[in-house]
Amino acid sequence: MATPSTQAAADPESDVLRQCQNCFKEQTEDRKLLTCSRCKRSHYCSKDCQTAHWPSHKENCTLTADLRSDIRATSAALRAEGLGAPDPQEIERLLKQFSQTRRPILTMAALEAFRLDVRPQDVSKYVLWVELAPTGRPYPHEFRLLRAEKWTLDDLRANYATPSLPSLLERIESLHQQSQEIAKKGGLGVAIAIVSCGPVKHMMPLGISDHPRDAGLKFENTDLWLEKLKMGIERTF
Repeated sequence: MATPSTQAAADPESDVLRQCQNCFKEQTEDRKLLTCSRCKRSHYCSKDCQTAHWPSHKENCTLTADLRSDIRATSAALRAEGLGAPDPQEIERLLKQFSQTRRPILTMAALEAFRLDVRPQDVSKYVLWVELAPTGRPYPHEFRLLRAEKWTLDDLRANYATPSLPSLLERIESLHQQSQEIAKKGGLGVAIAIVSCGPVKHMMPLGISDHPRDAGLKFENTDLWLEKLKMGIERTF
């Protein structure tokens, strides 16, 4: 996968921005990715990749399937009580769409925020924490950015002290191992974004096969990454 542009097309009806969770190949018109039938989040370019990734995906698949079940139950309870709070099931749907349509923007934010043009080894040092709020408006203005920060794993432990943290850290460790395999083949690795909206959270692995320096990228104004991320998410450019 080439380093993406922040101007990459982002059609909510398209899933061309999906990545195989094992080898991180992108979906193309000629290569449609398979979707895990249980969790509905992970995608694979072949049965071989799905099988190879299963030991890493198994626990997360169960957790995600359970989360989807809890979200459906919570949504049903809110509707039954006539409460006007945001529907968790709708937030889950919007975040799934978000993970596909904003992947290039999040990848560029990680590249700049982590300064991977000069410190490519830091791809496994940080995670990009992104908090969103629903606007109630249609795509591409369905979310506004509340905050985004680059966190070390120690920051994550300090700021996300929940019962699910050990599982999350295990998933991050698994992705770091995949990142090392990509680096051995000459690529950059896997950056990680965690996107949160209320109680619903998505962890997004951002596979980057090209080094920024090989693509001729040099980030001179990295202090602007947050503003560019905000513009990309809210579609204000």
